[in-house]
Amino acid sequence: IKIDRVYFSNDLNRYHQLYSTAYFLTTAGDLYSCGFNGSGECGIGNTTTPQTTPSKVSNIGVGTAPGAVTDFWNLHNSYSSMSFAKCADGKVYGWGDNSGYGLGDGTTTDRSAPAEIPALSGTIKMVGFNGTSYHSGGFGGSSDTYVINFALLSNGRLKGAGRDFNGYGIFADGDSSVHYVTTYTDVSGVSSFTDVDLSSNWNYHAVGLTSDGSVFTWGNNSEGQLDGLTTSEQTTPHKLDNVTGCLSGSFDGNTYDIRGQIKRVLIPKAPNGTTDQGPEVTVFITNSNEIWSFGRSGDGTAVGSTDKYSYCPLAIGVHADPETRGVQKWTLPCDPSEIKELKQHCTNHYNYYFTYSMVILTNDGKVFMSGAPPGIAPGVTTHTNKRYWQQVLF
Repeated sequence: IKIDRVYFSNDLNRYHQLYSTAYFLTTAGDLYSCGFNGSGECGIGNTTTPQTTPSKVSNIGVGTAPGAVTDFWNLHNSYSSMSFAKCADGKVYGWGDNSGYGLGDGTTTDRSAPAEIPALSGTIKMVGFNGTSYHSGGFGGSSDTYVINFALLSNGRLKGAGRDFNGYGIFADGDSSVHYVTTYTDVSGVSSFTDVDLSSNWNYHAVGLTSDGSVFTWGNNSEGQLDGLTTSEQTTPHKLDNVTGCLSGSFDGNTYDIRGQIKRVLIPKAPNGTTDQGPEVTVFITNSNEIWSFGRSGDGTAVGSTDKYSYCPLAIGVHADPETRGVQKWTLPCDPSEIKELKQHCTNHYNYYFTYSMVILTNDGKVFMSGAPPGIAPGVTTHTNKRYWQQVLF
């Protein structure tokens, strides 16, 4: 057996116990799993017993009717984990925790083995957020599970399922009430998406890019993360190209216009379980690899501090005026043409200890991090340089 890809899920329950499930996709197209299996996460059939050695996931893979697994998504955060596999037949099969309608089959019944989800045939990307709202006593108290999943299909349609817990309109269905979407349902009004991303935890906003280069946002906008100009929530897709001063205008005396030039959209992920910390930012990567963003940077400083509520984006390289809004261009550690990959990383222990970083890998093999944790560069022993890039030295 030769392993092609490895995935891990980490589930933190309301008693602060951490569970993890590992998934291994072989070059032949079989999927194996081991680890936590309390809601059928391993997908091996009629058991919820933890698996101490890798076992082949049931019903899919080489020699089955669906055929080899060609793509795989594990959608997890705190408190729940569910998996989706796309097979050679073009269909998508799901299993795992379904307490928040994340599998989109109209029930809250967990699945211990993969089953087809017809609405997801042709999926090319999935993003999700899963969490819990605490009541009466915090850890150990009662809780409500909520899940927000999106699936991007090859025909440009975007479908969502789960629960809009705070009524921010995260499913872009025009509904601002707290409600469930129990089966995968189309995002209204737009049918040509090529990319999508979703915030994590309590930030509740989403961004989508369409085939003509247009950008749409929707959901919570408490920190200007939808357009950099307003704080009104949007319950249907909000086209940024039509918003004066959003993707075009002036900054520091220079005019800019990135409309139609965006190739990727990204929302930096807050650490699992955090309520008061974490970025509420929307990021845009242009065809020339410039990086722009707007929203609250949320770099983890004390609540109420000027720095935390600054609207300058992560890694801009300067401490901007906290009232500055509108899209801003990032200060980068290299020429944009040298960027090979932009990634993000976050980790935490509920509300108390956490780090998150943006990472740039260059074409010549250099690595730079913002929000640099101690030890990755000479003299970096604290988190005082969160907004500046540090090169990782080996």
